[in-house]
Amino acid sequence: MSDLPPPVVAPKKSSFPTWIFGCCGGCLLLVLLVAGTIFFSVQHVVSRLEQGATAETQDRTYGDLVTNLGPPPGYRILLGTSLFSFPFVVFVPEDVPGSLEQIRESNPSSLAILYRMQEGESERAARGKLFTTGRTSGAPSFLRMLLPPEVQSQLDPPVLRVGTILGHRYPIHYAAGKMEGGRRRRVTVEIAYIDLTPPGTKGSAVQAVLLRMDGQEITEDFLTRFCENFRPGE
Repeated sequence: MSDLPPPVVAPKKSSFPTWIFGCCGGCLLLVLLVAGTIFFSVQHVVSRLEQGATAETQDRTYGDLVTNLGPPPGYRILLGTSLFSFPFVVFVPEDVPGSLEQIRESNPSSLAILYRMQEGESERAARGKLFTTGRTSGAPSFLRMLLPPEVQSQLDPPVLRVGTILGHRYPIHYAAGKMEGGRRRRVTVEIAYIDLTPPGTKGSAVQAVLLRMDGQEITEDFLTRFCENFRPGE
């Protein structure tokens, strides 16, 4: 009988380097969680945008934002959906062809977005200031995305005048004017903020932002016609 000890069999190595969990498992798990969150967020955005291209989702979102008789005269709905509890509808002129992916290349003469946002006391005060004094901090972020890169960061704060549109259940307040920017390439955009929030509403606000990039002024008559099919508070 041999006195030699039995041979030592090396343990089978795992195909996955388990040492990762020992030295940086927390970081790895965090990276995986962040990556997974981003992936599913992107998937969610893509899915919601695809749904927002359907007439059913557009009409439902539009109706949830404001009672209406259809899109503003001369405009059509390009997109209507809700992303991360932010419902919105995008309008473009009826003669603008193309889908969401083609809209930037088509250089529309006008564009509008109707949306609902959460509103605390500070936001409510800022809204009141905007529609009584015409003062705002700058251009909406979505406008910057539509402009050439060399102009996006060079827009001056808009110079606005305030007014009201009559003929509805309650007066609709607006602040309209022009916004200019760009050094090498000067750009002028007419802009109007429209408040469709029913009086006494707490916790949220419904507004529209209307843009004209054709050099034409947004007059009160133009705004009156644009708001013709809105029935806020009804």
